[in-house]
Amino acid sequence: MKRIDIISENIDNCLFSVEPYSFVESDSIIPPLPIYPISIKCPITSLLDVKFMLEDVDENIKFLLETPSELTEYIKKYEEDSVFNDICLFHDLRTKYVDILRCDGDNIKDNVIVLGFTILKENVHLAVKAFSLSGLAMFIEKVLSYCKKNNFSVELKENIKWTHLEQCMLPSNNVGINDTFNSFLLKTLDDEYCNIFLEAFNKIDFQGYLDKSFYDKEVIICGHKNKIREVNQFTKFFSPFWKTNISIRDTSRTVLYLHDELMNDESITKIVYTLKPHLMQYYQLHWFEDFCSNIVKNINITNFKIINIYAGRQFDFFQRGNCDDIREFDIIIGIEHDESFKVIAIECKKTLSNNVIRLTNKKIKNKILKSHRNIIDAFIHIGCFNNDVEFDKTISGTAEKYKQSIIQLQDDPEAFDAPYYAFTISSIENLKMKVQYVLEDIFKEW
Repeated sequence: MKRIDIISENIDNCLFSVEPYSFVESDSIIPPLPIYPISIKCPITSLLDVKFMLEDVDENIKFLLETPSELTEYIKKYEEDSVFNDICLFHDLRTKYVDILRCDGDNIKDNVIVLGFTILKENVHLAVKAFSLSGLAMFIEKVLSYCKKNNFSVELKENIKWTHLEQCMLPSNNVGINDTFNSFLLKTLDDEYCNIFLEAFNKIDFQGYLDKSFYDKEVIICGHKNKIREVNQFTKFFSPFWKTNISIRDTSRTVLYLHDELMNDESITKIVYTLKPHLMQYYQLHWFEDFCSNIVKNINITNFKIINIYAGRQFDFFQRGNCDDIREFDIIIGIEHDESFKVIAIECKKTLSNNVIRLTNKKIKNKILKSHRNIIDAFIHIGCFNNDVEFDKTISGTAEKYKQSIIQLQDDPEAFDAPYYAFTISSIENLKMKVQYVLEDIFKEW
């Protein structure tokens, strides 16, 4: 793909130059940074006020243009004849004025900012074009610190850390969920039916099927007592199978096969039930991730606000074009609390085990922490069933347990440590309660 880079020399075939830099088109596997917009409510009425404000932001900021100029002048001079170009230096700023700043950083790409701005009655709108993530982060941090010190209200489109994350995100390859799978998912998310499904899934995962005793159990649905076999909202997703025993090399095996005979009172004890074949694959591969992401997306926690969320997306934190570096997250959220913003990754495994946690943490070490990008603040492992994990911590005021430890790269002093949490769930409310507790602990401790 094409992007614009900056070099510290003047060359003839550049897009634009200003002493001592040239802006050039280059090929790269790393996409160009998006324009980062900021709106500041402050008493600014002139171009001179903007210059004074930026000088106050940091004394090391230097202006490469003699004065800020109208953006249209630069578009006409440098980009009017290349309107179909994939990349542009000025056209996408979409502001009234433009200036170019040097922030006195160590690296050229970190050092230069193209800044568009528009002055309104009570606000100045900035459009920041940077040439590296670290340069963008440093400049935004300086501006926000200045605004906080002067009690200026600031509006950001998104947190800079989330912008950093999105630069590492690969194009989506998700296939939309079909109507049958969606109907199944929504019914498992229904409070009236969820616990029936979770109990059924537990038996299916560890036994392979539901027997007559399960179907004969009584449950309360919408205030009325029913046998499970009478609850069509549940049974429509399951098929009856014949259960029989066969001998293979003197060993007895229980096998299931789709029934093709009418059931009667004599044969009903031989009938068991399990998910319809086309649903079984969805249940095994995707259901729990979709179940958790729907609940997390709609969770309501006082004083916490989920600003961003992605489900089932892939990331390359090294950005060197190596397929082995790619890491997929079931859920990743950007969440705000008490003026603090954190990025948290959630792994959803239907059956949680020590081996699953160990392997997942190994991938986190190799594909995230070793990249030295301090983007993700914590990791959460959520399971529907527990195999052998010892949950050694207790949630205050309850008997519910969870596990918490740290993912470390002890042989890499440049890598950042990351906390991880793990728990299993027994209901929708149980999941919400544990997510809330863990989020509170992350913001408190990390």
